[in-house]
Amino acid sequence: MTGGARLAVLAVVATGCIAAPRAQTCLSGPMPGVGRPGADESYAQLRRELTRAGDRTSVAAARIIEHAPELVPDASDLAGEPACASELVDTANVELFAGVHVRFSRRTVAWVRAVARVGDTSDVMEAKARFLIAVAELRDDQITDYQLDGDEPGPPPPKRYLRDVAIAGLGDSSIVHNVRAAAAWIPRAHGRPAIRASSCCCATCRRR
Repeated sequence: MTGGARLAVLAVVATGCIAAPRAQTCLSGPMPGVGRPGADESYAQLRRELTRAGDRTSVAAARIIEHAPELVPDASDLAGEPACASELVDTANVELFAGVHVRFSRRTVAWVRAVARVGDTSDVMEAKARFLIAVAELRDDQITDYQLDGDEPGPPPPKRYLRDVAIAGLGDSSIVHNVRAAAAWIPRAHGRPAIRASSCCCATCRRR
């Protein structure tokens, strides 16, 4: 290496301009991997399970979805960790808010639970808080009547149940202590009729 090239490298290091490795995509594209067998198998299993759930609204598919975050390994000590948590939140946003109204079904409840179960890490906490608050603030006229699946026992839950699940997710998370928007939302929410009507106990929110 010439003297000039060596100086150029030193200048880049000194100014902190070396680009950090980009996070791999997790739920689409090439299968992600970090070179750690257990973690790599978890990424593959996450893909398989979400593919198995597909776009079905069955109770079985919903249970796969809501437990998907448990398959996201912690590889934060490795370069290029796949952005699985962020992509799960992004997918939930599309599932719930892509249409004019939120389609209320067991699958919808599962995606809200999935976001609530995503780990409270700095890369995803704000997006997680925004999603759960958006669900908690839904009005009844923004939610369809509950769509019972063929294998699902009735009776259908009231529309406030969807808000209940989101509020329970906020309460079970550390984001209210770490995300300014979530901390500010809690005291404001108590004065809103939709929120007052959603005073659920955690057992009720997790039962269905």
